[in-house]
Order: sequence, then C-alpha cells, then structure tokens
Amino acid sequence: MRNKVAFFFIVLSLIASVSLTYGQKKKKKLPVVRIGTVIDGQWERLGEIRRVFEKEILELTGGEFDVLFPEEKHIVGDFTNEGINSVIDRLLDDTEVDLILAIGPLSSHEISRRKELSKPVIAPFVLDPEIQKLPLEGDASGVNNLSYITFPAHIVEDIELFRKIVPFTKLAMLLSRAVHAGIPELHANILKELGEMGLEVTIVPVGASTDKALASMPSNVQAVYLAPLIHLI
Repeated sequence: MRNKVAFFFIVLSLIASVSLTYGQKKKKKLPVVRIGTVIDGQWERLGEIRRVFEKEILELTGGEFDVLFPEEKHIVGDFTNEGINSVIDRLLDDTEVDLILAIGPLSSHEISRRKELSKPVIAPFVLDPEIQKLPLEGDASGVNNLSYITFPAHIVEDIELFRKIVPFTKLAMLLSRAVHAGIPELHANILKELGEMGLEVTIVPVGASTDKALASMPSNVQAVYLAPLIHLI
C-alpha cells in the first residue's frame, strides 16, 4: 500500500509540474498532459497492468488535469536493453509526450541509469536500487526529472532473514529470464553479497516453463527463493 500511495503522489506532483510548464491558455480548459509508456515486452498480463495504471492515474487526476494516454505513444519493447533504450530515446525526443511511464523492471532499470532526462519520468518497477547500482540520494534519485519506486522487500535482506528462520548454505534463486539477461548488475551483486554471507547460490533463469526451471536446479539445493516479478519471461 505504501508503494501505491508513493507512486500516485509522485504522478500527481509530476503532472502538476508539467501543467505549470505549459500554463492554461483558457481558464475553462484543463491542462493537458500526455503520457507515453515504455514497456519491457509483451507478456500475458500486460493489458491488465496497463489498464490498472491508466485507471488509477485518471481517477487521481480527474477534474484537475486532462491526462491522455495516446495509443501511438504506448510502445512495447522486445525484452532487450537495446530495444528498450531505443523506445526510451524515441519518447524522450517526442514533443507530443509530456511524461514517460516505464512499465517493467528492464524499462525502469534502463531509464533510471540515465544521468540526464529531458522530461519527467516515473519508473515504478525498480527491484533494489542499491543492488542495481542506481542513483540514490536519501529517499530520492537525485537525478532531475527521475522518480522511481522500489519494491518493499530487499532481496539480500529477505534471504538473510529467511536463513535465520531456516538455516541453509545452498540456495537456488528463481529469477525472470528477461531480468537475468537485462540486468546483469542485479544477479552479479546478489551473488557477491550472499557469497560474503557464506552462501552458495545458484541463479536459475525462469522462462515460459517453471517446471523446466525447477528441473534444472542442482539436487543439493537446501532452499529456494523466488525473486520479484518472476512471472516475466
């Protein structure tokens, strides 16, 4: 719930800042804000997730802003860093887009790595900014126009707490195949930190078949951790 409140507070603040930039030419008309979305790639629940974001944003801003989600500014990537960055560049350069929403951990990661952003950006799918080595100053990104939201759980802390409840030394981590390939910093730093804790960790990339991933795990594994957003291909 805290993440949801934080997300929509950020949305309202950024939309307000965008509208102030343009001003109201006519008092009777609401300020128009056009949101472009960059999505990691096509996955099963993408349509549902998109509708949730749009519905909540429209309900939050109704009566104060005329928020538009132009269909042609809703761009789905191909689950590659190169493809996603191409979409981000396109939306940043598009004069008909006032604010960018990154839907997915790869899009959120790539856009949060940028040191300069020409327009407001919201990245609500950051898994762990410290592990991903993303900019962080206190409770903010410290980068102009960049607002991101992290998951309430921290992977290393979760595993450390898990081990206090059930002792183990050999762990298998199920991680989305797309996240494994697209955010190498994530699993590299996780392996480093958990290795320093004396754990032997096997990263198991999960694609369309969870059964296949489970079958590929080492037989001597004592515990299994499901990383956030494992359902993404």
